[in-house]
Amino acid sequence: MWALASKIFQHRFDFWPHVAVAVRGLLAVEVTNFALLWLSGLSGWPGFARLITGATAAVGVFTLWAHARLVLPQQRRALGYAAAAAYVAGAAILLALNQQRHERWFAELYARMLPPPSLMWHQPVSREAFVQRAERLRPALDKSSAEAAAEQKEKGDEADEE
Repeated sequence: MWALASKIFQHRFDFWPHVAVAVRGLLAVEVTNFALLWLSGLSGWPGFARLITGATAAVGVFTLWAHARLVLPQQRRALGYAAAAAYVAGAAILLALNQQRHERWFAELYARMLPPPSLMWHQPVSREAFVQRAERLRPALDKSSAEAAAEQKEKGDEADEE
């Protein structure tokens, strides 16, 4: 498709340069995902795993910008501004949707892949310390489950009235 766009706008069929951009973009996505997952697992910090969606989107936007730059080389600056604006708008929409669906900015709570324990950079937390930290979550969870139960009861009452 990008080569056809090059044919339309530049009157030449640039197939292989677009293949090179696509292959580099796909490779960058894979390397970024792998590196962020492993960094998250090795360091024990879930922030790296939370960055995967944004980093993948950034690589995707950069790849699209590189394709568009091959099609319209004289519009490089305008295409760059458009790509940056699209990324910012998309990130804002994604954050808003995550906030609406999950009541948090990022969908990922933890890394979905862990490296072997011998490679981890941090020391595991003892069970007692983990249980103490988990106990601090109980009031918020109790409140959330009470709200959900009340909401479910309201829906049940409305269904019975109909």
